[in-house]
Amino acid sequence: IKAIESAKYRFSAISGRALNKPEIEDFESYIRAIYREKPEYKVISSGVQFNASGEKYSGDTYTTFEDSKGYFYAIICDGMGTGSKAAVASSLAVNLLEKLIKAGFGINSAINTVNTSLISKSGDECSVTLDLVAIDSYTGRAEFYKCGAQDTLVKRRGKISDLGFDSLPLGILSGVEVSSGTATVSVGDVIVMCSDGVREEDFWQLRNALKVFCSGNVKEFTTDIAKVIRNSQPPKNDDFTLLTLAISKDL
Repeated sequence: IKAIESAKYRFSAISGRALNKPEIEDFESYIRAIYREKPEYKVISSGVQFNASGEKYSGDTYTTFEDSKGYFYAIICDGMGTGSKAAVASSLAVNLLEKLIKAGFGINSAINTVNTSLISKSGDECSVTLDLVAIDSYTGRAEFYKCGAQDTLVKRRGKISDLGFDSLPLGILSGVEVSSGTATVSVGDVIVMCSDGVREEDFWQLRNALKVFCSGNVKEFTTDIAKVIRNSQPPKNDDFTLLTLAISKDL
């Protein structure tokens, strides 16, 4: 173990790069240590969900995960309608998409595979909106993919912008056209994703909260503004998901 740790510092000095703790694989006759470059950035995330009025299950599904190449992913899928049927569709889409990306599929290929799966699903129409953000933790390059999804708020260097594309949900047409865009984020920047349970008239509250949020407790920020928005909505409301991604330095 000491030799492995010592090798880490030597490799770091030779390459001029900071390295993470080695991943150790213990075989019968030898030990293999894998050294990976330490990312520049870390993404701190927090999500909050509210079910539609009178529903036991949320029709929204969200997840965050990382791959072996240093990318952080955040996904929100909103199933058509509300309740268990919508929950099954959105869960299917999110779980399949995560597996495909982790298996090495490109994002566009993975989305098209999910679209085909939803179309071929037997029974009634099965469609979902898709909102996906992929962030390179080494460079800060952020890629945004949308299929019928709500706008995303991006706070960069203190300025807030809306990022949205005209596109159709998945599970409707066999040839899906994925709308996408890119941006570069850095320490202190914040991305807020949401399902369409956050109405256009709710966005002013979200922008105002994001304007004064610079750093601190991401979970507290997400929970507090989600409650404010929900409490301002009419009694008959939709499923509601809010997901905050804050960019920080990977120490």
